[in-house]
Amino acid sequence: MIKKLLIITPIYPPVVGGPAQYIEKLVTKLPKEYQTNIICLGKENVKQEKFEQISIYSNPLLRQLKLFITIWKNLKKADIAYVQGTLTVGFASMIACKLLGKKYVLKYVGDEVWEKYQSNGGTLFLDEYLESKKSFFDNILFNLEKIILANAKRVIVPGKYLQQVLAKHFHIKAINIPNAVEIPKIKMLAKKSNSIIYVGRLVPWKQVDKVLKAFKKLQSKENNKWSLTIAGDGIERENLERMVNSQKIQCVTFTGIISKQKVLNLMCEHEYLVLYSTYEGMSHTLLDGMGLGLKIIASDILANRTILKNGRFGKIISLDKSLQLDDAFTQTYTQVMLDGARDYVTKEHNWERHLQLLQQTLNT
Repeated sequence: MIKKLLIITPIYPPVVGGPAQYIEKLVTKLPKEYQTNIICLGKENVKQEKFEQISIYSNPLLRQLKLFITIWKNLKKADIAYVQGTLTVGFASMIACKLLGKKYVLKYVGDEVWEKYQSNGGTLFLDEYLESKKSFFDNILFNLEKIILANAKRVIVPGKYLQQVLAKHFHIKAINIPNAVEIPKIKMLAKKSNSIIYVGRLVPWKQVDKVLKAFKKLQSKENNKWSLTIAGDGIERENLERMVNSQKIQCVTFTGIISKQKVLNLMCEHEYLVLYSTYEGMSHTLLDGMGLGLKIIASDILANRTILKNGRFGKIISLDKSLQLDDAFTQTYTQVMLDGARDYVTKEHNWERHLQLLQQTLNT
């Protein structure tokens, strides 16, 4: 029996980010009994067979109205909606589903109210913020998130940390379905010695500024023998480029937005992958890096500790020890550690397992 699935997502390639790459890969991996249509937000309005994109540059209220109308039209022909987030696409999805008597499964990969707060200069970590007294407007959005989550047929998270967040702050019992990665068949060339790469959005909670500070310190100790590639884009890019120029940090390259394939090719060329963020749900970047044999340096947060098995598959640095971050790049990594990381990703984060759990959730 054919099952018609409407996927609604705030980002989609060529935009960089785990959720975008996830949906792109998901539609190619789902069994043939699933027919998928995608609705997403992007730079311009696009309408194609089985795909519609709504411009993010329109007035926010008009954008939500157009999103609702687009969901409404497509949802009439669908059996269920798979919604990738709460406020940006979840509100319009919830209203359309309610009016049409349809169900939606929601994937929660991060808190949109907290991300807005952080982007506006907030310094509280996710749990701290959710427990704190919020501004009047943020409190409205927070309560709207609660409503959107409560009305979902099921809520999916990619890791135990977000499962705990939803249970504690939203009283939602979420289903943990770990992210899946596919280790690409790339010709593995010799990695450039002393090369570091960061992959991801350039947003405050990723703390790329602290990576740059550590890199500058490393360069001064090692006579500029190291290189750093920053692959991604975001609201912090201008500040980070200004920091590199003003502090004369040498051998730093910003790639901007590039395709997933180019990102993977770049990762294969580098020796180290760094991710010193204050928040992750479950990082696709870490999983890719482990699968490709990079030496991992990550922040000591629950999501990263879970993936790296408390330091078995990479170096974990406490968030209050950023001044020691540079030392992690000169520590010893064994081949047993690197091989173990690759084996773990292959066994625990494969698409076969992810699809089995996802289909059970969509069908029950």
